[in-house]
Amino acid sequence: MVGINDTENPITAKPSNLRSEVGIVCAYKYWGDDEESDEHDTSRGNQWSKSRINLTESEEEDDRVSRLSCWQRIVEFYQHDSLLIDVAISIFIAWLWPPLGAEYCVPGVTAHWVAVIIIFFFSGLGLCISDLKRSSGDVGFNLFVGVFNFIGISACVYYSASELFKMEVLSEGIYHGLIICSCLPQTTNMALVLTQSSGGDESSALFNATFWNLIGIFLTPMLIFYYLTETSNFDFADLYLKICLRVVFPVLVGIWMRYAIKGLAQVLSDEKKRIKVLRERCLVFIIYTTFCETFLIEVDIDYGDFIVMVWFQIIELTILMFLAWVFLRLLFPRQYKKRVFGLFGCTHKSVALGIPLLTAIYGRDKNLGLYTLPLLVWYPTQLIFGTFMAPRLNEFVKYKESKELKLLEKTPVMLP
Repeated sequence: MVGINDTENPITAKPSNLRSEVGIVCAYKYWGDDEESDEHDTSRGNQWSKSRINLTESEEEDDRVSRLSCWQRIVEFYQHDSLLIDVAISIFIAWLWPPLGAEYCVPGVTAHWVAVIIIFFFSGLGLCISDLKRSSGDVGFNLFVGVFNFIGISACVYYSASELFKMEVLSEGIYHGLIICSCLPQTTNMALVLTQSSGGDESSALFNATFWNLIGIFLTPMLIFYYLTETSNFDFADLYLKICLRVVFPVLVGIWMRYAIKGLAQVLSDEKKRIKVLRERCLVFIIYTTFCETFLIEVDIDYGDFIVMVWFQIIELTILMFLAWVFLRLLFPRQYKKRVFGLFGCTHKSVALGIPLLTAIYGRDKNLGLYTLPLLVWYPTQLIFGTFMAPRLNEFVKYKESKELKLLEKTPVMLP
């Protein structure tokens, strides 16, 4: 065994503080016995060093947080959940004085056209075709995620919400809003961030979020029309013309510019945070003007209906996440990283795409605010559920990885 003196050996060194004691525990875990080879000593010593580095980084983060003032903590909290906070503030401001957003901001142009085009133009700019090609191999898994998200959720919500509507527990506007919300595609940023935090398959998250959002541009109106045929007066020629002008064309222009202008991809990567903020501000503006119009025409929102809707969505999301996990386990038992993403991809609904898409579909419909309300409840609910489950799913992935590693170590190597 390689000789190590007492001052360098963490096992014999005298601990001077709590960090040293924890380092000793890590050393006992990774150092090994005297009979092991020098190669094992070196690798385990490296593991011990990494554990000390991670411990130091964790302590530094704790020290940084403890030194923050109350105002700095508020700013950090806002930066972490800025979209949800901005949406809540915008709805409150819309309630205070609806004419500002409903009349003076000219929402028919600024919100329904300009803001929507900006959002989808930058979506196209950020779309990397090569990433999609690399992640498109597992057709069965990708197809399951899309079918469950569009068909499975919409069917479950439609039949359960219809029963509540027949019992006169839900108003017609909220009932239609629940069904419309269920027909929307999955999230992009949220699903990717939660997948990263949970140790899931990031490439699958990126592909499915991008691909099914593009499909949702055309599939969502069809599903809404299918479920709400009696009350939907869609002129599909006019509808898809508006969707092409507001959604498809800006996306295609963004994709073309990304590859036609040399160096633009690097600029977009450097300015990713600012572009994200711009898209979120456009989204908040659309929500603000939508609720200004809703409050201005005094659409009745019964608080009892709202409470029923919130509980309905919490229960429905819980059941759907459970069913998604069961089916993922049955169909893809050994693809545990994909299953982690699948849990989010199967059940999430997009505000970033949903609100502009609904604005393009319904335009100045007086009930547009009611139609968007269930989505604005589903979105934070899925975020809370996902944040709660992320560390547990991460432990699940680590457990599966360690189990597979042990099986590989036990498997005898057959020499030729």
